[in-house]
Amino acid sequence: MANIGKREFAKKDMNFFSEFAASSQAVARIMGYMIIGGIVVAAILITACVVLFVRWGILKAEVKRYDDKFNSPEYATLQSDADALAAEAATINQYAYVINSMMAKVDSETGVEFEVISEIEKHIPSNTILTYYYIDKDKVEIQGRTHSYYSMVEIGHMLQANEFFTNSNFQEERYDPSEDYTEEQILTMYINGEYTFQFIGTLQSKYTISVTSVSVDNNVLKVEPSVMVDAAGSQTYKEVREITIAGNTYDLVAVSINGMTISEEQLNNVLETDSLTITAYGDVKVQLQYTVRLGEGA
Repeated sequence: MANIGKREFAKKDMNFFSEFAASSQAVARIMGYMIIGGIVVAAILITACVVLFVRWGILKAEVKRYDDKFNSPEYATLQSDADALAAEAATINQYAYVINSMMAKVDSETGVEFEVISEIEKHIPSNTILTYYYIDKDKVEIQGRTHSYYSMVEIGHMLQANEFFTNSNFQEERYDPSEDYTEEQILTMYINGEYTFQFIGTLQSKYTISVTSVSVDNNVLKVEPSVMVDAAGSQTYKEVREITIAGNTYDLVAVSINGMTISEEQLNNVLETDSLTITAYGDVKVQLQYTVRLGEGA
């Protein structure tokens, strides 16, 4: 019985050690897995750190390169240049504003004033000077001096007869130079006497444009209705390159405005655009001269 008990005890001990060994092996396997997992995780972390360190080094190098570039002499004046350009742009914008304002004012003014100045300039005698010139919308005032009574009469007649003005008034007066000059100055300037004049008138505000079509032998082919336009206003006539009258076709060969024939270049432009634009700085008489197309009439 004692032997049997010993054998059972020994068997139990062996079973215990066998279970313990199996359990130890399982633990060892788990620990091995954990160690391998730890190594893998550590490798991943180390790799990530290395990658991040390398990228940080690259970024740091890029930052340094750009810092060096922006701190170089090439870029040292960029801010001042930018400020100068901004100031120049502001100045240009101011100029543009002023120019646009002036252009708007010019566009709002009639062109007759400039034509009036040109017309007066062409007719002023050489011994006559203008001392005052003023235009306000349709009101005109001109003052001047001349050494010759006949010159004064001439300019007075010109101003009163000019088509630019209506309701005109011309006054003259003999001028005594002793009022403004000493006797010595008068002798030096050879002034024995002058005449002063003043002209006040109203600018014509409406003008008539009339267009007549004639043949080369001055036979009237067609008369357009007269058109009334504002001073410096324009009227455009289209399809003027050719006309058909009584079954015959006529081609435009010449254009005259107030008796003056336009240039060949201007005529070519009229033929090319098949239109004629007339701007009225006074009454305008236009004559379109045509020749019958060959084979279509006598």
